[in-house]
Amino acid sequence: MLNPDERGQRAQDAVGTAQRIGFDRPGDVPSDSLGYPRASADPAREGLPEYTGERLAYCSGTAREYPGTVEFPEPPGLFGPPCVMGGGSSGGPRITGLNPVTGVGTVVGDNTQSAFFDAKGAPCADPSHDGCARYLVGPQFGSAITEPLYDRARRA
Repeated sequence: MLNPDERGQRAQDAVGTAQRIGFDRPGDVPSDSLGYPRASADPAREGLPEYTGERLAYCSGTAREYPGTVEFPEPPGLFGPPCVMGGGSSGGPRITGLNPVTGVGTVVGDNTQSAFFDAKGAPCADPSHDGCARYLVGPQFGSAITEPLYDRARRA
C-alpha cells in the first residue's frame, strides 16, 4: 500500500509481483516470519548481517498459538513459528506457502513479540528455564479488523 513513485510507477509494477494476503486462515500451520532484527536470541548469530538490520532474516516452522501466561494472559490469535529474531523484526510479515523460487506466498499475520514454549507446547512462565524454545508471534489477519482496514487502504 504505497503511493506511486515520481514516475507514477507502483511498487508492485517495479518489483514484478506482490505477496498475496489472507484473512481468517488457520494459524497453526508451517509458516515463515521475515524481518530486519537488530539482534538475535542466539549468541552464535550476534553480529551477522541478518541480525544487525543490514539484511533480511527469516524463521521457518510450524506456528503455535500463544495464549500468554497465567500472570500475563494474551488475547486469542497470536501465532508464530520458532524464531531467534530479536527487536527490529516487529511488523515483518508471517507468510504461509512461501515459494522459495518465486519468493511469493500469502501474508497471514505479522511479527509482534517473543513467546516461549516448553517441549510439550505449553507456554513457559520463566523463559530462562531449560527446555523453553523461543517463538516470534503476532496477530493473525482476520476479517473483523484487518480486512476492512486493508480494503480501505487499497481504495485510498
